[in-house]
Amino acid sequence: MVALVGLFRQSALAETLLTYATVKEASKTSITVNLGTRFQTATITEKTHAYRKMAVATPSEFPAGERVRVRIKLDGKEPTLREIMDAESEKWIERIRRQYIRAEVTAQQSGKLSVKLDDDSEFTYRITPTTKIDQNGLPVPANSLVIGTVLWVKGKGLSSLDTQLAHATDAPPAVAPAVYNPASDKGTTPKTRAATATNKGDSRSTKSATSKTTKSSPSNRLPFTNTADGTVDLILSHLGKLDLKVGGRLSHFEWTPRTQFFIGESRTTWEDLSIGLPVTVYYYRDGLGRLILSRVQMP
Repeated sequence: MVALVGLFRQSALAETLLTYATVKEASKTSITVNLGTRFQTATITEKTHAYRKMAVATPSEFPAGERVRVRIKLDGKEPTLREIMDAESEKWIERIRRQYIRAEVTAQQSGKLSVKLDDDSEFTYRITPTTKIDQNGLPVPANSLVIGTVLWVKGKGLSSLDTQLAHATDAPPAVAPAVYNPASDKGTTPKTRAATATNKGDSRSTKSATSKTTKSSPSNRLPFTNTADGTVDLILSHLGKLDLKVGGRLSHFEWTPRTQFFIGESRTTWEDLSIGLPVTVYYYRDGLGRLILSRVQMP
């Protein structure tokens, strides 16, 4: 009975399941994946994001047996599929959300900008009030862009899992964008925070990222049993505590000297956290019932 209670508590804390799985079956309304030790079924909604073969797809397009990365929301009345993608699209979408890519404008409508990327794939970014677009060294509105305009574009993942156009410029960035090569992972290696911050005009601190872009050894990483997506509500740095709004509820977490903080794939510190910032946290419950952060992932 104690084991069952512990399992229930752990499941209740897992606001979001982010993992690799194998598709068992998919329909227009739901998908079932094999997690290795059990099957998980999730409902498909109008907010589900799906990418396959480097393109926007529908979850029903994924055949049985295909290896995928899934993000499933578990804190509602029923599990819902938030995001699904194959391995090729995982590298593709990470590149879109992390790097500057040379692109050609193909369509422009209210709140959206569609482009053809340098790998011949097509993608549509969301335009938000924080989107920055520069031409000839001056800021311009998105609706001034015409079809055929060549830009260097950089996206940013939002907590909704949409991809915002963070910055677009007609001037090549200080660090040349990597050219996509499907036969190699080199084109998908994210640039350091220091390199992108010069072009992005990011207001958050970059001093820690410029010196800590090397991944730590596996032996120094804390374990984690759950993940959650939320927005920063309170930072108590002197106590090592972080409050997040997760699924409409306030959750209290703590970090240790071994907790890792990342912006993209670049190491940073808690100093880059800010109120309202969307983050993904990896955590576990210790023997005292505290939620201990293993990793904090910032956009």
